[in-house]
Amino acid sequence: MGHGLHVPQTERFLLGWRRGGVFGRGSHPAQRFRVHQIFYNEESYAALDPGFIPLDNSRDSRPDWYEFWAILQFLRSNALEANVWYGFLSPRFKEKVGLGSASVFQILDSIHHSHDVALLPVAVDQIVYFKNVFEQGEFCHPSLIGLSKKFIARAGIDIDLDTLVSHSGNACFSNFIVAKAPYWDAWRRLAEAFFSFAEDPDSETGMELRKPTSYLRGPTPMKVFIQERLSALVLAAGQFCVFSLPLTFSLKRYPSESIETLTKIDDLKRRMSAAASPELTRALDGLRQRLKFDGDLGMVLPAGHRG
Repeated sequence: MGHGLHVPQTERFLLGWRRGGVFGRGSHPAQRFRVHQIFYNEESYAALDPGFIPLDNSRDSRPDWYEFWAILQFLRSNALEANVWYGFLSPRFKEKVGLGSASVFQILDSIHHSHDVALLPVAVDQIVYFKNVFEQGEFCHPSLIGLSKKFIARAGIDIDLDTLVSHSGNACFSNFIVAKAPYWDAWRRLAEAFFSFAEDPDSETGMELRKPTSYLRGPTPMKVFIQERLSALVLAAGQFCVFSLPLTFSLKRYPSESIETLTKIDDLKRRMSAAASPELTRALDGLRQRLKFDGDLGMVLPAGHRG
């Protein structure tokens, strides 16, 4: 699976963007980048980045699905063009990631044409620290893994969540992904299957998926937290060439000890994704013991850290 630019080169590009550098390819961003930002009301509309395309979800008939519903409805209603990058970002994208539309377009503009997917990082420390994004979800929302396994079995997906490994190059949260049509086609097929599974009125599992679980912004249906992990299932097959920013971009405010250990873990997990072994698993367990996840801060910190 491709990883895009080497870390030092990517960091130089980011530095160049902050200094006002532009790396164009002779076409306007609107011709190659269809990055949408979802809004629900006047307040969220006023907060949109003017460089993104507004995606109206104010008449949302299914607010219980959050952004998932807006993305799925768009894909149901629109034929995607080849070699065009599509994205569907939440109103809080810049707040969470720290990137505006100009930076997103410049990142996309720098990516080799062979890439299919670009991951825009949020909570990457948690993706790296936990074995996979489903283990992280279980920590925050108990029962998530068990319900996810039931869906995977029903959908006939050949993925074992007990052995799945997530790293910065094959997983993200909040559907902060910009990708070409083949990725979104695969995502839609999986999303349609999950939507039907969760909507089944007679299924005990469907009822569990529709029940609220705790969340910092208030009780939210469990299905919402599983749907944002569908991208990890799509990317697990390794059929797409994926670009991701270096860890140092996302971890600027972290202790140097955390950055060093998380970088080692991420490198190790990439090797495990290619060819797992007991030796790599033991090495991963040893590195993880140097860190801990602080749920109150929402950060991965050195194991001996005292807040």
